[in-house]
Amino acid sequence: AGASLSYESKSLEMGMISIRPNPANGRITVQAASIPSTDLVWQIMDVSGRLVLEGNWMASKSDQLEISLDRLSPGTYQLSVIGTQYFGSERFVIDR
Repeated sequence: AGASLSYESKSLEMGMISIRPNPANGRITVQAASIPSTDLVWQIMDVSGRLVLEGNWMASKSDQLEISLDRLSPGTYQLSVIGTQYFGSERFVIDR
């Protein structure tokens, strides 16, 4: 009998990340449920897929993240949260 390896792929489903307020004005609060990873990266892309903001999120310290949107123009954006085995994404609007 040989040894067997098993690999379990985990992902964050849409809706596991909440963005408030949405539509947003100057800043958003992001909350993600059940992320055991400590090293996460967040990225905001515009509708053309261009990366416009990014940063690090130590989810072990806080399950909420505040992001300033002051440098972004009104419009629709996609926020992605990326970890070693985790990915979550949610769309939001800036409306000033």
